[in-house]
Amino acid sequence: MKSILSFLALLALFAGASESHSATQGALRILYIKQADCVYCNELDKTLQSSLISEKLFGRFSIESYDLSTDASIRLSGQQELTLSELVSEFRIVGTPALIFMNAEQEPVLVRQGRQQKDDLIAAIDYVETHGYESLPFGVWLRIHQ
Repeated sequence: MKSILSFLALLALFAGASESHSATQGALRILYIKQADCVYCNELDKTLQSSLISEKLFGRFSIESYDLSTDASIRLSGQQELTLSELVSEFRIVGTPALIFMNAEQEPVLVRQGRQQKDDLIAAIDYVETHGYESLPFGVWLRIHQ
């Protein structure tokens, strides 16, 4: 049943831009920046729908999907609100897909760009969920925890 609910929650992610999907209040946020014609975005969509990834995300993370063809407003920590183009510029996003992982305080703690393999995505989820960013950069944390 949990897998079905995970799948349904993630399925809605791919229906349109600027949609927020959270199974619980207080979930950690992932901002997912993508484009309609992006091959790697399509691959990431499928990866996010896989049972292993959806189970890791379910109830812990809220995924908000934004298409670069829009210029939606995105609220970050405090009252800071950025347009999508401002967000892309601020976080030096140079391509899609891009994932911006936010902590519970709605501060960005990890940015991943480009093609994402399952293992890399799981490591990023674990890094954020276990607060690895509080003590180590992702690359160092990854070497220690592999």
